[in-house]
Amino acid sequence: VPLNSKLKLHSLAFSTNFFIQYGSEITKTQIHVLNVPFIIIAFHFILLPSNDPYPKFKKFDIDNSGSTICNLILKSSTLTCINIGDSRAIMISKSKEGKWTYSQLTKDHKPTEPEEKNRIIKSGGSIHKMRNYEEDNKEIGPYRVWLPDDTKGPGLAMSRSFGDFVSKEIGVSCHPDIFRFELTEYDKFLIVASDGVWEYMSNDDVLNLAIDKKNSQELCEDIVKESLNKWKERFKNNVDDISVVVVAINVRKG
Repeated sequence: VPLNSKLKLHSLAFSTNFFIQYGSEITKTQIHVLNVPFIIIAFHFILLPSNDPYPKFKKFDIDNSGSTICNLILKSSTLTCINIGDSRAIMISKSKEGKWTYSQLTKDHKPTEPEEKNRIIKSGGSIHKMRNYEEDNKEIGPYRVWLPDDTKGPGLAMSRSFGDFVSKEIGVSCHPDIFRFELTEYDKFLIVASDGVWEYMSNDDVLNLAIDKKNSQELCEDIVKESLNKWKERFKNNVDDISVVVVAINVRKG
């Protein structure tokens, strides 16, 4: 449920493709996921920067435009998560004893993470918050990735993305993290959301909204509303991208 209907790469900063195969039934996309390793290899091939990137998209400026990927592939009971950037996937589960818990399935790629920071610094980039030059260089907002001359940008608030070719010169990577999980009969909701949700909502906040929810639509709408309220509490006219996908999970025992 995207809060904004206008799709603009970083204004949405969220790309989710969820392919589910139950026997011969496939989701609306009608894409058969028959070979997960092949899909992963294809991701690496598509996302690696080259001297002539994405020739058919040359009419778009991708030097300073890009997006995240949070791509989930479910085959049988195996969930494969392919993640680039700071969109996040979590699983909400309910134990046999009735206790609700969450598991974070992806890793946020932020420039303050030690591994990410080291790569960016070694590549000649710098990391600091945006500076308000009208108020004695007062720092505002999240930590961002900058060129050595930060007046030339890019000011990217994540350490990995696809596109953003200027940022690739200073260590912003397009290599995904890939994780696999086995689903169980205790898993109830799979939630994928953009950084506009996670900026002011924790995994625990989302978990509390999920408890005893009857369906995925209700939960999805509640997450969007709560995220929007948290932004409005802090800023009058500023709201980051808020995009959420919720999938109800029903794994048969055995």
